[in-house]
Amino acid sequence: DSLVYLIAVAALLLAVSIGVLTAPPSHRAPKLPGVQIVPMKRPSGAAYHPGRGTVIVVGQQGEIGEFELSGHCRELAAPAHERRDLDLQGVTVDPLTGWLYVVDRSAYLIYEIDIDQTPARVRRTFEVRKEEVPLLKDGRHQGKGLSGICALPSEALETEGRFTLRHRFILVHQDDPPGLIEVELPLREPAPAERDERIPVQVVAWYDFGTPDLSGVA
Repeated sequence: DSLVYLIAVAALLLAVSIGVLTAPPSHRAPKLPGVQIVPMKRPSGAAYHPGRGTVIVVGQQGEIGEFELSGHCRELAAPAHERRDLDLQGVTVDPLTGWLYVVDRSAYLIYEIDIDQTPARVRRTFEVRKEEVPLLKDGRHQGKGLSGICALPSEALETEGRFTLRHRFILVHQDDPPGLIEVELPLREPAPAERDERIPVQVVAWYDFGTPDLSGVA
């Protein structure tokens, strides 16, 4: 029995050695020079901030990183928020105020975040109500939620001789069904007294892509 065992072990070692010697060389990407390791476990969205000249990166677990164009991490923080199960995905910047707009995927929420404060603060929370979206209101579609957001250029509207700005955003619905949701947010209204108040967004249009697993928009 001992002899059989030793022969089996020797055969296994020989097979491993031959495999190592004959295996094709692994093609690993070379490490980029000057790369900084940042404690952000799952980065999920990025956007350029024109007012600060930096790139804002959000992580699924609620982190917000600000990077200089050289790649150096200027600051890494998390916004003050009661919910612990944040699932942040996409981020965009309103160039007029400098505020961030970040989507929380499965909760169908949009957070308006002021990063000029320390710590960064959630000013308002907007809610995308499924009954307002034509392809979601029947309850048959579930999906993974929102996975991206992009601010569109503001438009001036004239109503009875007065001009107001219309602020629209494009949201990505990841799947079941996959598509884009165009919404309008009241950006110039003050923040509510209650931080957990959810402000419903106005759904403008829905674009059905028919291609699954959408993840971002710019």
